Amino acid sequence: MADTAINNNTAFNCGNADASIAVGATITCTAKYLTTANDASAASIASNAVASGGGANPSQPASVTVTKAAVAKGATIQHTVVDGEWLWQIARCYGADPDATIAANKQLANPAQLKAGMVVTVPNIGSNGEVHGPASPCIKKHLVQSTDTWTSIAQLYGADPGLTQLVNSNVLTVGKEVKVPLYTQGLNIPLSGSATAVPATSGLTLTVTASKTTYSQAGETITYTYLIKNNGTTNLGPAQFTITDALISPTAFNCGASTTLSPGATTTCNANYVITQNDLGKDSILNSAVAGAVGLPNSPAAGQKISRAFASILLTVAANPTTYNAAGQVITFNYTITNTGTVNIGPTQFTITDILVNPAPFNCGAADATLAPSQTVTCSATYTTTDADMAKASLLNSATASGAGAPTSQPAGQTITKQ
Repeated sequence: MADTAINNNTAFNCGNADASIAVGATITCTAKYLTTANDASAASIASNAVASGGGANPSQPASVTVTKAAVAKGATIQHTVVDGEWLWQIARCYGADPDATIAANKQLANPAQLKAGMVVTVPNIGSNGEVHGPASPCIKKHLVQSTDTWTSIAQLYGADPGLTQLVNSNVLTVGKEVKVPLYTQGLNIPLSGSATAVPATSGLTLTVTASKTTYSQAGETITYTYLIKNNGTTNLGPAQFTITDALISPTAFNCGASTTLSPGATTTCNANYVITQNDLGKDSILNSAVAGAVGLPNSPAAGQKISRAFASILLTVAANPTTYNAAGQVITFNYTITNTGTVNIGPTQFTITDILVNPAPFNCGAADATLAPSQTVTCSATYTTTDADMAKASLLNSATASGAGAPTSQPAGQTITKQ
């Protein structure tokens, strides 16, 4: 089977490899197409498919057209994430309530960490403002010019200057792209610190590192280390170099003693930040600091993201084969458990609960497995089809994964279709 909308029009299999079709008989298969941002501005999507195989001539083309439906206020829609979007901005784009949108996407371990291609649910669109998506984008990428400020960029796109500054961590560098949150004019979020574009190259550069990259409780101390470097070709100073970091202090503070920095030379200093109760309600903390000195241009902004520690696991299930045609057929279910949190999980014995396979939870992986963030553990189990299954159109298992120190995963499963 070849379809202009599927797999770049490259042929793909339809049915079993050894299928035979008698006169008048049929064979079926399915394929999925994920709409794109370009599709959102089109009135319809058309595809043309051709079937071939078994020594017969290719079929005549068959086509189908999918028409874009108008999205009514009050509807619940599925939105495909575009690079750079975040859940609050998607909600604003559809005139939906941000808190309700977050609540509708409990499958997201961290709502702040969306990736392009993810599908999220937006409930009750138009209930909190005008509906702009999906025909219009939710954000805009802007290439920074030398005369740009957060205010001028925001005015150009009808956005809020303070929010535009916030979502870009106050990094406004000539020749670099920033993302602009559309449809946010009037939020009146205050601007803070420098709001003028800095040159792409500057004599001073700043690197910021933190003593730890996660936090879990109020009262924890994070030590930030600031490294100021002369990346120019002439001496800088003698001067008292300073750091401006609103997370640490409302005013600039000295970094090291007054000194002269020759080309390539550095000076360093430290400052502490104590985690507050309010920080526990955030997914992360991101500081934005610049280095400077009297008579010298500030460095480009730099910061270090500190994430709130949380444990989360994701379960995916794949079956082999995905069809059955007789009682006694063995289906193998392969389970993959992924650490989607920000802290190590374990050592622990991970387990799978899948009542189709076993009425009781069964072990998955070693008894003392430890998963670092993004790491996985895998296992498999089998199910043998029964006479009763032959009376069904399909089988669907529903499995969850568990492990000490992490909440139970969301259910995952695989549909097995009777041929």
